[in-house]
Amino acid sequence: MAATQDTNRGFFRILLILETVAEHGPITLDEVTEKTGISRTAVFRALKVLEERSWIRPQMGTGAFAVTAGFVGKLRRANKTYDEVDTLLPILKTIAKEQKVHFDIAVLEDLIVPRVVESTRRKRIDDSNDFFDSAFTFVALAAEDPRMRMMVLKTAMDQAEPQQVEAIKNGEINSKIRAIGAQGFDEDLKNNGVIIPLNGFGSFSGALRVASALTNQPRLDVVNRVAEELQSGNLPAIPARLSIQSVNT
Repeated sequence: MAATQDTNRGFFRILLILETVAEHGPITLDEVTEKTGISRTAVFRALKVLEERSWIRPQMGTGAFAVTAGFVGKLRRANKTYDEVDTLLPILKTIAKEQKVHFDIAVLEDLIVPRVVESTRRKRIDDSNDFFDSAFTFVALAAEDPRMRMMVLKTAMDQAEPQQVEAIKNGEINSKIRAIGAQGFDEDLKNNGVIIPLNGFGSFSGALRVASALTNQPRLDVVNRVAEELQSGNLPAIPARLSIQSVNT
């Protein structure tokens, strides 16, 4: 319990320091210490972590810290992404009610971590944050263009186990993603559903899981029919299966 509390305090300090830099930057180490009330040593360590993540940078000459353009870009992308998800959700809710299916949306908002939104109660649901264990990761990458996909795979290698690194290097993972793109979906046997690649209006990519909303009734025929309709090209927020195939050729 003590270790968890220490970890939580550490996260809180870093977030508070990042917020302080974002709000008041350019700002010096001593100024951050004064505004947050956190010890100078702890502030110094947190600033180094944030600098290593390329979220902040020291200005030449003054040493004062400010958030980077890359970090600001991530925030803008995330905001636009969820604006688009909010636009998509009412459409999915209508389909869910009519067809008695259930949708989960996964947005590849960071390079390797999918964020999952449950579509009917508008809350985030649990999904593994591990790149190789998430049910959505490879399907989400099938919606990305090949250049972005390789960037993601390269980033994933930093956190991967040795056998996973080898699977990326020898092309096994990319082949799996391309296979999903070629058929336009991946089976979700655990939930008696399918997961299809998802493109927004140019600002995000991800995956959409379609499963039966009725317990103990798989209704895979209905699930597959809904998935086919979603990928027909009639819904602009979701790419037609043909466009997914063309991305992966």
